[in-house]
Formats: sequence, structure tokens, C-alpha cells
Amino acid sequence: MKGSLARRLIIWIGLPLGALFLLAAWFGASRSFYRVERDTEDYARLMARYQAERVEESMNGWVQIPSNVAYTLESDAFTAEPELEAFLRRVVQHNSDVHGCCIAFEPGSFTPGKHFYPPYWHWTGKDVSFVQVGNPEYDYFKWEWYAEPKRTGRKMWTEPFFDEGGGDVMMTTYCVPFRRDGVFRGVATVDVALEQLIKETKEVPVGREGYIMLLSRSGRFLVCPDESKVMKATIHESNPELGKLMTSGKEGLVRAREPFGGRKAWVAFAPIWRESFSLAVVIPEAEAMAGARALVWELVAIGVLGMLGMLAGLWRIAHSAAKPIASLA
Repeated sequence: MKGSLARRLIIWIGLPLGALFLLAAWFGASRSFYRVERDTEDYARLMARYQAERVEESMNGWVQIPSNVAYTLESDAFTAEPELEAFLRRVVQHNSDVHGCCIAFEPGSFTPGKHFYPPYWHWTGKDVSFVQVGNPEYDYFKWEWYAEPKRTGRKMWTEPFFDEGGGDVMMTTYCVPFRRDGVFRGVATVDVALEQLIKETKEVPVGREGYIMLLSRSGRFLVCPDESKVMKATIHESNPELGKLMTSGKEGLVRAREPFGGRKAWVAFAPIWRESFSLAVVIPEAEAMAGARALVWELVAIGVLGMLGMLAGLWRIAHSAAKPIASLA
């Protein structure tokens, strides 16, 4: 009698209540995972956008230097080489945070009959030095920093490079084409060291296992967890699909295998100076979902204990209810 009553209580009360509890637990876990996913995506997008804007803002001061030089040259303010070179020297002396500045002219456009004329002032220690960088061995007309602004008519950042003989410092060049009377006359440039910018980007915390990537226009790693790949490898080699997205000049977010370790992760990315650079925030899925998974296990533990308690209670009810019936028999 006791067994029959206990079975009925379990079947008609225990199992439906257990099913309802499981459904509630499943719904709660699903909502938790969904909220964590949305929060992680929002955080990754906002952080990538903020860090990209921070880097771009840091570079704004450098951008103004060759832009102002180009504007001055378009007004035809100089007619002699010594006058122009003295002006360029003052520009460098007043901007100690740059490596150097150059004004590269088209053949004969400043001094008639002079094929190469690219005056360049740069810092050497605590003083500035002058050099003419153009000659038959260094035909600057063929180099990207000159040829590309001439071809497109657009300002641009070059691919970063290591300064030979300059302490192995990572540098880049901002190039601004200038004209007079609608005719292309040359390119004004500024060389800047990225050392401090790279250092600040590396120090940005992204959880315990997340990290930031900074890429050049071609997808070359400038900041990444593996120092051996900096300036030597590209994202296209480790994840071509992600590399294509990040070098498109667009902002976005994907869930993909991150390039270092192959873990599933959220990767939010944003462009810097159009498509000149790209910054990405990488958040491993395992770390982001750890809290939600812990909650699921807590719900399972509570559910198991609740089910055991409910079954024990039903058994006691059946046992107590069966006693009076048994005494009447």
C-alpha cells in the first residue's frame, strides 16, 4: 500500500514538478547565456571603438605637421633652398616628438634643373641634422611614400618599418601631397616612432586571457601576444577570413578562432585612419562564458538537491498517509 501510494505521488506530483523545474532551469540558463553573449559583444565593440579612437587621437598631432607644411608650400612662400631648409628645420625643432620631416619635390619643381630635391631634417640625440635623401641610388619617386600620394592625391600613412641604425625602433611616415595651380609638386612627410603608442596599447587590460591586436594596412602584426610575430607575420597567414575583415577599413565583430591559440573568441575590430591601421579586441569565449556556466552548474546542484528533497518528502507523506489505513485493515 505504501509503495503504491508513493509511486502515485511521485508520478502525478513529483515528475510534473520536476519537469517544470527543469524547464525553468533551462530557461534561466538560456537567458543567462544570452545576456552574457550580448554584454560581451557590446563590451568588445565599445572597447575596440574606444581604443581605436584613442590611438587615432594620439596620432592627430603628427598628422597636422606635414598638412601645415603642405599648405605653406601651396602658397609658394619660399623661393630659395636655404629659406625652405631653414623653415623645415624650425618645424622639426618645434616638434620633439617626431623623428624627422621631409619635403620631396618633383624634378625641377622647386629648383629648375634639379632632379632630386628632398630636404630632410631629423633628430640625432638632442640636436637636429640635415640630409638630402634623394639620389640615383635612392630614387624616392619610386617609393610608396611618394608614389602613392602622387597617384591617388590622398594623404596616407605608410607601412610601419624599423629605423635602420635608429635603435631598432618601429616607425611610420605620414605623407601629404601638395600642389600649386592644380599641378602636383611633391609630398611633405613626417616620420614618427610608434614605440610609446605600442607600449600603451600593450598595457590595455582585456580580462585575464583576452588581448588587443594592432595591425598595419597589410595585416602585419604591430601588437599581439606573440612578440616573435611582430612586424614579421600577418593575420592573413593565421586566419585569412578574419584578416580580410580587419583590413577592409570597416568596423565589426565576429565569433571566430583567434589567431593565437585557436580558441573560440569574440573579435571586435575598428579601423584607425580609414584603413591605415586596424585594432581588435579579442575575448576568449571560455573566459566570457565562465560565469554563465558556473550559474548553470549551481542550478543543476540546486535542482538535484531539490528533487531529492521533494522525493523524500513525498515518500514521508505516503508513509504517514498509509499508517492509518494499515491500522484499519
